[in-house]
Parts: sequence; structure tokens; C-alpha cells
Amino acid sequence: MTKSLYRAGRLDEISDILEKTEQNNLRAHNDAAFNFAKGLLT
Repeated sequence: MTKSLYRAGRLDEISDILEKTEQNNLRAHNDAAFNFAKGLLT
């Protein structure tokens, strides 16, 4: 997901998407891909 947003030039939208995902998905903090994407931004 982050790679496609990066290629589309919408890298600034990723933090909003990750926040919404974390709020709406109770298991997001256990998902490896989610934590990887979140770690790339911090």
C-alpha cells in the first residue's frame, strides 16, 4: 500500500490512512504489515 501511494505521489496521505486504520481495526497493532508501514514513517 505505501509503495503504491509513494508512486502516486500521495505519500503525505499515509499518516492519515494509518491513523484511520488503527482506529477502525482492533487488530491493527498485531498486524506485521501495519507495524512495518508505521515504522517506516516514524
